[in-house]
Amino acid sequence: MNFALKKRDNLKEEVISWINTIMKSQFVREEDVERIHFMGSPQNQHRPIILKLFNYAKKEEFLRVVRSKPELLSYNGTSVQVYQDLSYATSQWRKKYAARDCSSYKKQLEVQLGLS
Repeated sequence: MNFALKKRDNLKEEVISWINTIMKSQFVREEDVERIHFMGSPQNQHRPIILKLFNYAKKEEFLRVVRSKPELLSYNGTSVQVYQDLSYATSQWRKKYAARDCSSYKKQLEVQLGLS
């Protein structure tokens, strides 16, 4: 998950509240969270958050809901991305390609598909 939180002191409460808002119930409680923390250094405003729940079924239910209703994935007007797992290789790939300008790739694809 990527959240635009300024401080980490209320991270757990904010994420639990956000999940419960999406699920429209008291779906996750503090005791359901095994661990939660930011990933990476605090250079950026938007940093990945690692959340591990004790209950695998709750995790799967939450993922099912957010996949079926992606319009729910926002926090204070900012888009949120939720992934099942985040490996080191995946995070390095995203870091490498996130800043690239993809307009040339889009143009090449449009030409190949005969859209331009």
